[in-house]
Amino acid sequence: MRRVAAAVVAATTLTSAGCTLSTAPHPTTGVEGVMKAFQAWTRALAGGKGGRACAMMIDTAARDFTALLGAASCPEAVTALHGQLTADQRKALATAEIDRAKVDFDSDDAAQFWYSDVRTGKGPFVLLPGRDWNVTVFCWCDDTWKVQYPAEHRQRPTVSP
Repeated sequence: MRRVAAAVVAATTLTSAGCTLSTAPHPTTGVEGVMKAFQAWTRALAGGKGGRACAMMIDTAARDFTALLGAASCPEAVTALHGQLTADQRKALATAEIDRAKVDFDSDDAAQFWYSDVRTGKGPFVLLPGRDWNVTVFCWCDDTWKVQYPAEHRQRPTVSP
């Protein structure tokens, strides 16, 4: 019931806030294009009014976003995106050990480094911090991207044993 109610509220707020599925950036290629795409999405997610609703509903546009990201070279793009983090953020990300059970994913002050998969051998990945929300991008280095959102309706990548 809570999930349904949250989805209804999010969908309503989504429209009133001007955050719709059509707000995805135009397709671009290369590392520069990926950078622009992420900058646009992080601005939308951290944009104040409607930001929470956008974060909750954004996974419905994940297919388009993943296709957009797939245009870039995976290792190069991860390197470029990771370069946007501060030294302290990179250090924290590299050493993060998050107990998912202790993280309130629905909180507006969700933990900055809310998910870490660095020890599975499936990386690399990068976290782009926003004011209220963070976007974590996993690159399997076969030009396949998995995008994670700290929201109730987040997608979680399948990790092979």
